[in-house]
Amino acid sequence: MKAGHAGIGVTAAIGDQMTKKVDTLSATQKLALEVAPFIKALRETGYTSLNEIANKLNELDRPSPNGAKWDKRLVEKVQDLIIKIENERQHNI
Repeated sequence: MKAGHAGIGVTAAIGDQMTKKVDTLSATQKLALEVAPFIKALRETGYTSLNEIANKLNELDRPSPNGAKWDKRLVEKVQDLIIKIENERQHNI
């Protein structure tokens, strides 16, 4: 079941593990990590396609890393970037 903005219950807070060495990240990487909890919450509340996630992020006025409107390609690129950052951090811990 899909939830509206209030039903998502997401904060923009990023966990301790994801904020390590945040000052060394680019602005794009920082924005990707900030939107990561929103993407995760949308998936958990029934938004399964990249288009659905992009549309909801636009509806919620979440800024994209490049300042453009969200689309499926951008959601996929951000998800890939988040995975890359997390993998790099795992190797640096």
